[in-house]
Amino acid sequence: MDNGKNNRSPTFDSLDEMESPRMIRTCLPYHMLPLKIHSKKPKIIYLARNPKDVMASSHDFYQRDPTVDNMEWNTYFEDFMKGNVSYGSWFPHLSPWWTEYRTSSNVLFLKYEDMVKDLRSIVIETTLFLGCRLDDEKIDAIVDHCSFQNMKNRAEEGNGKMTGYLNKGVVGSWEDKFTISQNKLFEQQCVKHLYGTGLRFEYDYSAPELYN
Repeated sequence: MDNGKNNRSPTFDSLDEMESPRMIRTCLPYHMLPLKIHSKKPKIIYLARNPKDVMASSHDFYQRDPTVDNMEWNTYFEDFMKGNVSYGSWFPHLSPWWTEYRTSSNVLFLKYEDMVKDLRSIVIETTLFLGCRLDDEKIDAIVDHCSFQNMKNRAEEGNGKMTGYLNKGVVGSWEDKFTISQNKLFEQQCVKHLYGTGLRFEYDYSAPELYN
């Protein structure tokens, strides 16, 4: 992809007009990000989630999106395995951030499961990464503000557009969708792509998986 100005989306123009410091959220894969991230070295926070829950959650997300045709789970499972979904395959999306850039001083690699388990520790880690020094009162306020239930409550109190997109926010939702054979097939893909990386994911907190 040529991400020069000839191919620029209006979104990039609006980002250019934002005052610094800017906070930009994106699901774009690494190779589609602006080339200047290499020279400018902005602070980047990459949030990963175990791929089984990513698949289950994204299926629920699209089921609630009125602009997307309803897709049966088994069909979506096959498409996800082939990478025929928005933003492509999960494995190459995550790979460069874990294998190449997680030790960079301007990159913070976080996992969703750790946030669910101990949000306060993640908030502290993030503030230190961003160069912020906050007292306990402010840390506690951020933790409360960022809890899944409070985010869901705010969505319901607002215009309601985001309410349907916030589901359970738990670890292990994939177990409600995966068949035994699907889980076995997915595990084979995890071993294929993650073996030797040392990357650990927790799928239900009872048995962390380490593909080493």
